Amino acid sequence: MVKKVTDAQGRFLESYEELLRELDDVLGYVSECYIKGDVDIADRLLSDVMKGMLPYHPENMTLVSIFGDDGEAMGVLRTFHECVKEAVDVEERFGHEKDEFGAVDTGDRMAFLHERLIRTYQLWRAVVVKKKGEWESSE
Repeated sequence: MVKKVTDAQGRFLESYEELLRELDDVLGYVSECYIKGDVDIADRLLSDVMKGMLPYHPENMTLVSIFGDDGEAMGVLRTFHECVKEAVDVEERFGHEKDEFGAVDTGDRMAFLHERLIRTYQLWRAVVVKKKGEWESSE
């Protein structure tokens, strides 16, 4: 049996989903910066924004109270949180090796951003939206 979301948890989900929604624009801008070669700006923005997501980890009491009985949701959250931690350390993780034209190679960054971070972000956001919808429909 799925546990009913309380009003306090529902209000948290509303705020949290809004925060997650704002990541869409940020991640899109980071991608554009990498494409344009503005690696330093993209790295700093990605790292700084993802630092703000660190408190929403799999041991966060509020998230556990909402999703703790859903193993699949908690698995998605764990995967997303691992990607968040990698994004925080993006500069150290990918370095500043230059290609033959003297530009920092962004291939690995773009692969991480699109194939891992954005993909897991979208999966996690879908879980949050679904749970928020259950709360809204029960009001």
